[in-house]
Amino acid sequence: MQLIEDGQILYASEHAPLELKTQQPSTPQTDGDWRYFARTVNDVTIRVGSSLQLIHADVGRIDRLVALAAGLSCLSLPYSAIG
Repeated sequence: MQLIEDGQILYASEHAPLELKTQQPSTPQTDGDWRYFARTVNDVTIRVGSSLQLIHADVGRIDRLVALAAGLSCLSLPYSAIG
């Protein structure tokens, strides 16, 4: 998260990138490995976002779990048909 006024960063959370370009306020944007959203309220821009690396890691983990569940389901089908 970042708070920006007149181009100066007033506050930035620990892992926030220093340089991001806000092209269209109030529209989710991607800049390099960052996905973020910025909105201006009373001359202060509030920018929140996340690293795409974290998002890709989470999606990869979900994909592996779904593949494992599907594989176990397929393996159990022949046994359920017999019993």
